[in-house]
Amino acid sequence: LRPGHCFFCRRKERSEEASYKTKVWLPIGGPKFKMVADHVMNFTAAALKGDLTGVLSIASGLTFADIVTEQNVDYPCLGVLIAVSFAAISVIHFVFDLFAQAIVSIVGVKKEVKRQKFRECFWHFVYYTVATVWGLWATAREEWFWRTEDNYASIWEEWPSPHPTIAQIAYLCTEVAYYMHGIFHHLCMPRRKDFWQMLVHHFVTIFLLYISSMDMQYRISLMILLVHNPSDIFLELAKSIRYLVGKKRWVKPVTDGLFALFALSWVALRLVILPFYIVNSTLFCSYEKIVTEKGGMRFLTSWYIFMPLMTILQSLHVYWTYLIWRVIEKGLKAKDLEDSRSDSDSDDEGEKKEKKE
Repeated sequence: LRPGHCFFCRRKERSEEASYKTKVWLPIGGPKFKMVADHVMNFTAAALKGDLTGVLSIASGLTFADIVTEQNVDYPCLGVLIAVSFAAISVIHFVFDLFAQAIVSIVGVKKEVKRQKFRECFWHFVYYTVATVWGLWATAREEWFWRTEDNYASIWEEWPSPHPTIAQIAYLCTEVAYYMHGIFHHLCMPRRKDFWQMLVHHFVTIFLLYISSMDMQYRISLMILLVHNPSDIFLELAKSIRYLVGKKRWVKPVTDGLFALFALSWVALRLVILPFYIVNSTLFCSYEKIVTEKGGMRFLTSWYIFMPLMTILQSLHVYWTYLIWRVIEKGLKAKDLEDSRSDSDSDDEGEKKEKKE
């Protein structure tokens, strides 16, 4: 630890060929530190005043390229940022869980199984909605995002990727923290029918984000996340309405419509855009742009790990699509659509007991 430097940051010696992955250390009291501190103070002041324009301009205008002391570096203290995001996600989940408990008490939901399911679905609905809007806002302003020609080659045009903005880094760290929180929550809750599939999905997503970030490929991380969240908004909203309100006359058309939007967006995002644009681009364009054109041989190791993980992720999506089709087929016959992929055995037993009572 060098005197006058941040405890959590340290300089890591690298060869010139791998200098792009050098960690940063930020001198306390230096001009760079003062600039970042001023941005944080201005951001806090704008947030307290309710100045949305000021908050957005500050969040989108500062990048980690502004605070580093060397060129071509990775963003500092990744572990600390993820830890802070994990703590924030846990606190926010707790607060929204209390809010959901208040809602079911006001509405008068008596069955404990439905109360528990509503609390869970309501939290997922809120998170996926915020994450989708946040991810689109942080990414859609980038010029490369709209250039889809040549199998989305724009994702790999610059290697290492230019430094992402604070909004993009915060988004990535929050998503990693959410999946980490999901793993702990998944292990603590009653085991569900797709327990192992969801566990593998969470771990694979975390590793994909980690590998792509360590290789300075933030763009592919952002694209993977953008195709994951939107479809789940419709599903979690439909389930929340069903568990909260019950089987009233107007509920079925609303929930069936939401489930239809979920199925269509699921197929479009996870069975069309993800495999034919993102996975295809990773398989061919990344190798051509980075290894062939720029001689980035160090990228090969990550590429050989990245592709099997992408294959596992896509296989899970195909499996879940099969389950969704079974739900649709069953719903068309029984004229009642209800997603049961994540129901637990204890939930089924609880519902049977309540029906007997």
